[in-house]
Amino acid sequence: MRSPKSILLLGAVFLTGLILLFKAQEERGLRFESENQLHDEALSSRLEELRKLEALLKPLPEGDIRQTESNGKVAETRPKPSDELEEKDSTPGEGEQDITENVPVDEISELDQAESRVLQKVVILTYMRSGSTFTGNLFESHEDAFYVYEPLWRLQKKHFAHDEVMYFRKPNIKANGDVMDSRSEAAHTLQAVLSCDFLNVDIDTLKQGHMVSSKDTAKFRFCVMSHPGIEGVRQCLRELYVPCKQRRVTVAKTIRFSMTQAGKLLEADPAVKIIHLVRDPRGMFRSQRSVADIKWGELPKESKLRCNRIMKDIHESVQLSERFPKRILTVRYEDIAERPQESAEQMYSFVGLRMTDRLRSYIHNITYAGRPDDCTICATRSNSTRTAYKWREGLDFASVRTIDQSCAQVYDVMGFRPYEKEEDVLKYLPKLDTFSDVFYKLKYR
Repeated sequence: MRSPKSILLLGAVFLTGLILLFKAQEERGLRFESENQLHDEALSSRLEELRKLEALLKPLPEGDIRQTESNGKVAETRPKPSDELEEKDSTPGEGEQDITENVPVDEISELDQAESRVLQKVVILTYMRSGSTFTGNLFESHEDAFYVYEPLWRLQKKHFAHDEVMYFRKPNIKANGDVMDSRSEAAHTLQAVLSCDFLNVDIDTLKQGHMVSSKDTAKFRFCVMSHPGIEGVRQCLRELYVPCKQRRVTVAKTIRFSMTQAGKLLEADPAVKIIHLVRDPRGMFRSQRSVADIKWGELPKESKLRCNRIMKDIHESVQLSERFPKRILTVRYEDIAERPQESAEQMYSFVGLRMTDRLRSYIHNITYAGRPDDCTICATRSNSTRTAYKWREGLDFASVRTIDQSCAQVYDVMGFRPYEKEEDVLKYLPKLDTFSDVFYKLKYR
């Protein structure tokens, strides 16, 4: 028989265990709420960017004048967009008809078969935290481009989990291995997206939350949120088909695609072009660390692995350029950050788009005004050049040297400067040659 003292001790242990359990559950709940709050903040920030983009690109009434003030911001007499833009886009207002109500299957088929204005299909092939959202934003802002943000995100998840991939039009498949494997469905998915062939895009990709990250697909995403289920996705497809087929250029930005896979697209469709976006690995890895996308304790291994992938894509692009002349453009993020209007005009010209005064004004605004430099989720920055080189102030010299050694080949080809002395990091810019010289060096050495 236990003594009263031992019973009290056991009771205290039991109560302590309950308290610890409740605390753990509370912490999990708080963490979950925090993650949801972060997601909501990111979504709100993106929606605000979409509102500003809508405001800048909306046609002005005849006789309306845009003027540049002394602070570089654009002034205009047109009223600002309503704060209820999100609600207005996602749900019909009074007197408006909800186009997704009872949409016949035949109508979706007609939209699928309708004539398309698309002349050029573009893949922005790049890597995590390489300035790709900012670069994609330059195309999203063009009135004659239809822009899709990270269309391979959900497909990658499916491949990791070996899940079934479901389609409207073709038989379902079982995803295996890596989405960047040449045998994956990635090339077919991009081909369908760029061709406005949405009935041949897998259903989970159509439902993915990333659709809100482009003004061209956000309305479709809000529609799907209001019409759940597979039939709801089908009913909402009009919101993709109509704007996509009305544009001359379709653009998809992805960090989940290799240059080897891009070769398949180039071979299958003569209308496809590739923009290969590369950033200084030091800036890229520091930014990846800020979102916990790289194991910093294993930096020598991680940096070598990731730079090897970049080099493989670069060498593959050189070989593909010989087979498909003038269909691959390699650009450095640092060049875009330093000369955004000139770089945008170069990329527009490459894909057959025209630069306009309105776009010049918009690009000036998103690179020199209006956004804090430390916003990790924003596509735009108050000073794009400072953002590109900010890593020089926050990356310790030991890490700089590690990356320099792991990525020497990338530096040599792309024209980035390795540092021998710590004091040189802030003294000299990390970018060397103009890009044309770098590409010449790679191709003819």
